[in-house]
Amino acid sequence: MLKLLQNIWRNALQQAASVCGWHFIPGPGSGPGYEYKLIGEIVEYVFEKINHEKIDELKDGAKEFFDDLEESVKEIIDDLEEGYDDLEEGVKEIVDDLEEGYDDLEEGVKGIFVNIVSFFNS
Repeated sequence: MLKLLQNIWRNALQQAASVCGWHFIPGPGSGPGYEYKLIGEIVEYVFEKINHEKIDELKDGAKEFFDDLEESVKEIIDDLEEGYDDLEEGVKEIVDDLEEGYDDLEEGVKGIFVNIVSFFNS
């Protein structure tokens, strides 16, 4: 994606560099005199040619996209938090079940059981 964007910009800059009709003539009285004035004229010319309705549509579309994206991210975070709570509750249930079964275990197995319960409680 980055390469594609770089190629698009490179192409646009090459096209802009080869545009005829805009010439910078330094010095007062023989043209714009200063580069920033010429750049301003070019920007003004381009700005007049731009379809502002399309730009507004793009802005609105981008805003809507990012608002939707923000809402989706919030939903994912909420789902993860809810899933974590469910997971935590599930682990508690497993530990409770293990503790209930502890009395039924033989002495040799109780040490292993204690290690398992300690793991889930930490």
